[in-house]
Amino acid sequence: MTIHSYRIQLIAVRVIRAARELDLPIVALHSRDEADALHARMADEVVVLDGEGSGAFPDAAATVGAVVSAGCAAVHPGHGLLAENADFAQSCTGAGLTWVGPPLKVLRTLGDKTAQARLAAAPAVEAFLAGGCDDSDGVDLADVLGTRS
Repeated sequence: MTIHSYRIQLIAVRVIRAARELDLPIVALHSRDEADALHARMADEVVVLDGEGSGAFPDAAATVGAVVSAGCAAVHPGHGLLAENADFAQSCTGAGLTWVGPPLKVLRTLGDKTAQARLAAAPAVEAFLAGGCDDSDGVDLADVLGTRS
């Protein structure tokens, strides 16, 4: 299995190191102006996206196409940009890629300001954020978010 690590370098470097421990090859995507980026130098293969800086990444279709063309089986989204985009995650899974990121339901909830406000006002979240609960309280954020499998 080949795994792709998204562009944000610190997270990408950590993903690459973890993949190395599992003997997984890494494909790194980077923009035209990031050829010397650490994650690109560490990867087994690189794919250069059209554009410069973060402007190279908002095109989800092009990013998924690049990942698929490189023969990857999974995508780690890193942080920011498309990593918080539920449609991008769905595009990845729709293309047969394994999404190594937050569950789609979490991305959809946290990407919707109204849903965020409802979630933040939930008593369990308020207790959790205030540090007023522990395992014995039976509060589980997976239940609050509705992500329990």
